[in-house]
Amino acid sequence: MNFSHAINSAFEWPMSVQDHVLQSGYPCPIAQAVARHGGLSVRRFSSMRTDAAAVHEAVGTWLTAPQEFRFRSFIAVFPDERSESITEFHDALWACLSGMRACEPVDRPVPPGTSDDVASPEFTFTIHGTPFFVVGLSPHSPRKSRRTPVSGFALNPHKQFEDLRASNSLEAVKHASRARDMRFQGSINPMLSDHGKRSAALQYSSMPVTAASQCPYHANSKA
Repeated sequence: MNFSHAINSAFEWPMSVQDHVLQSGYPCPIAQAVARHGGLSVRRFSSMRTDAAAVHEAVGTWLTAPQEFRFRSFIAVFPDERSESITEFHDALWACLSGMRACEPVDRPVPPGTSDDVASPEFTFTIHGTPFFVVGLSPHSPRKSRRTPVSGFALNPHKQFEDLRASNSLEAVKHASRARDMRFQGSINPMLSDHGKRSAALQYSSMPVTAASQCPYHANSKA
């Protein structure tokens, strides 16, 4: 699906998310490669607080689809989301992630080396047996790279980062991304940290948080 066409055919946004990612100087070279090679799979939903089950189902279908490019990203957009601040977006994002996790079978374990404990340095958001890194997208984001015209989030499979690590490319990609972010924003995202040093949950929404307890994730609740 062409993300730019999907958004602009239904709404007159000044800039689609795909256009946002492809703009000159955008910090993440992997995201730009995914966009250029058709690796963005975009689905439209209504509200983060009500559509968690629908997003969960769509991700499951996406995971089984043929993959032509080595990297890919699932993006859920919520044109009707009425978050008025980054704080409201943060709460809505975690409500959606909790609702998606609640759709999982209770006897499905998370993969080895990951954790459902939002405070753990090994925490990863896992559904359908697949660990993901979540990138929140909001008009209210303090980070320009995540400040998109419509609220949503991207799900990036952790395996992609592990593949980069195995090919000895991860450190180079991280260095390039941080250098580009410095030029793009004027600073490096203060919430960023290397995997395994602290919970990745702190990075998901881009709202500055000081502890994982501020990420209201309920892994074991049932919607």
